[in-house]
Amino acid sequence: MLRPIPSEDLEKITKSLSEKLKPYSENHTISEEIIKYNPAKRNFKIFYDGREESRAEILEIFISEFGKKNRVISFSQPKTSKLEKIYLEMVMADEPKGGS
Repeated sequence: MLRPIPSEDLEKITKSLSEKLKPYSENHTISEEIIKYNPAKRNFKIFYDGREESRAEILEIFISEFGKKNRVISFSQPKTSKLEKIYLEMVMADEPKGGS
């Protein structure tokens, strides 16, 4: 983000984004929060399922949410360890397809 989000708007924005991001965080167990805002860095940290399709859809959500008020200037995925990637692939492979 180019500009910080005003503190009086932050709760409303993060609540709205959390609702919109729920479909991409079904396996979220790292933290109770799906999204965290860092005002010093003017960025959001999002915990999501790690899928490429989800990443693209999350970016679209952010652009539609902030397109008129602010600008998305970067979008990155933190590096994870090879062991973590292998574990995530194993967990995703073991999940039943099509719901319950």
